[in-house]
Amino acid sequence: MSRFLGHTTIFTDGQSLDFLDLSTVLIIMVSAILCVSYIIVLPGFRDRSRIFLSMRFFVSLFIGTTILLSLYGHEWEVGTINTNITFKPYKPGKVQADVSLKLGVRGVTIALIGTPLEQMNETVMYSENIYWEWTEGKPGGRPQDGVFQRHLRDAKELLLPFPILWTIEWFTVIGENVSYENTLSTAGWYTHLLL
Repeated sequence: MSRFLGHTTIFTDGQSLDFLDLSTVLIIMVSAILCVSYIIVLPGFRDRSRIFLSMRFFVSLFIGTTILLSLYGHEWEVGTINTNITFKPYKPGKVQADVSLKLGVRGVTIALIGTPLEQMNETVMYSENIYWEWTEGKPGGRPQDGVFQRHLRDAKELLLPFPILWTIEWFTVIGENVSYENTLSTAGWYTHLLL
């Protein structure tokens, strides 16, 4: 199902959460293709220069892949908690679930996975991915909203579970202009520019 069509991001039996980001898979595949193509070309070099060229190539490839993975991956900081929590508005009762938060240089991923998956006649398996923006937004107006404020408004309209809403709300600008997202996104952007 697609959030863009007005559906929530719930995953049925045939689907699963995205534990690997597409950009991470692409970076690893491109690095593997470069490595294999170099190994195929390697017999064409002389004996003495082959060792030094190989060392330079593999060290450079390792450093470049590490920098790209740290830029585009969502594994900068990871946290998970198992909790018994209120699930959705207008649904009395609580669910047992794992709430996980993955911070990256360029965004955050929030996941809610029920233990067990089927609770309260529903599959409890949600994942939201939000990317940082340089502008964080200001309180009080739709034209001035930042990416987290827009995402929080859309998530409320889709009736996403409370743990996801609370986590997104934690990153938004509140009335006193206090925002944890501002500090994290600024650190992410400066790290991105530095790398």
